Amino acid sequence: MKEEIVIKEPKIPWYRRRLFWTLKERIAYDLAAIAVLVLAVYLLFHFVVGVAFVDGNSMYPTLRDGQLVFYQRLGQDYDYGDVISVRMPTGEFYVKRVIAKAGDTVELKDGKVWVNGEVAAESYAFGETVAEDGTVEYPLTVEDGKYFILGDNRENSNDSRAFGAIIEERVTGEVLFAIGKVK
Repeated sequence: MKEEIVIKEPKIPWYRRRLFWTLKERIAYDLAAIAVLVLAVYLLFHFVVGVAFVDGNSMYPTLRDGQLVFYQRLGQDYDYGDVISVRMPTGEFYVKRVIAKAGDTVELKDGKVWVNGEVAAESYAFGETVAEDGTVEYPLTVEDGKYFILGDNRENSNDSRAFGAIIEERVTGEVLFAIGKVK
């Protein structure tokens, strides 16, 4: 009786099987991976992280003109001193600092900011803080659902001294960090 010779297929380890994919399978796999990556990046930047450019020197010395700031969109309760991104009714994004929250009384006198009868400790402020003529009356009590915001460069900032306290729905997030060269 004749012995039958059986030729066995060589076993290919799992980590080398990708080498033997057909071109169609490889393209389909790559397209699927790219689609998942694009979706993940979209969801990350739409719901979790935002990006804005600093335009001007209103936040000097903390931030400078031309820097790119990343802010997180998840927080809804901002504290004193937090740097936030705000979308204005004009569509522009402002980057400013929270000075007072709902229920706080703000007054500007002697070149300083007074919150609830005490001078605000602002080591980041640059220049004197003076009220703009005829725009906002002080002392100002911040209404519910609003924030009083100022730029760090007090002598060169368009902020709540000009347009009053901003509604919290305008806040797009808290700034995490900034990158980029100064213009």
